[in-house]
Amino acid sequence: MATTEEGKVKLIRRDDGSEHALEEGMVFGRSPQCQATVSDSSISRRHAQVELRDGQWWMVDLGSSNGSARNGRKENAFPLQPGDLVTLGAVAFDVQGKAPAATAPLADSDPIEVAPEPPKPVADVAEKERARIRAELRNQKRSAGLGDLDQLSFSMKLGVFAVAVLVLIGVYYGVQFLGNMISPP
Repeated sequence: MATTEEGKVKLIRRDDGSEHALEEGMVFGRSPQCQATVSDSSISRRHAQVELRDGQWWMVDLGSSNGSARNGRKENAFPLQPGDLVTLGAVAFDVQGKAPAATAPLADSDPIEVAPEPPKPVADVAEKERARIRAELRNQKRSAGLGDLDQLSFSMKLGVFAVAVLVLIGVYYGVQFLGNMISPP
């Protein structure tokens, strides 16, 4: 699998090929303050965060509107493994890099021989799952408009409220004007 020079795990966006080498605390989202900015209306301003737990990379959803998924299953938090398909909103990423090494120390005992597991037809299962997820992503409606209002700043919320009030006032005076035009003098 492809890795960065240091052997880091990275997410590769499927539609444009952009790469994001994972770092502790890295946040994916639409906001320019995020370490990994993803411009797509299905992505929340602060969508998901990367955490390193016991040597294993995890993706943690930050309460996004459209959620996060690993291999087609929506989850709030999940470990990242090379070969996984990660979906943030409607944007798909492939996880590439080295699998984490076992960090548990070996016990002082006689070695235990374990019979190797027979190979599983992973390629067929993975390809079918990817095809299903691609079809689901094509048919998924993307959010439009303001996105998640909870993630807007106070000044933006105030602006949205002001526009809504102005629209209501315009409707009120528009109805009065039309009523005066229709009724005889």
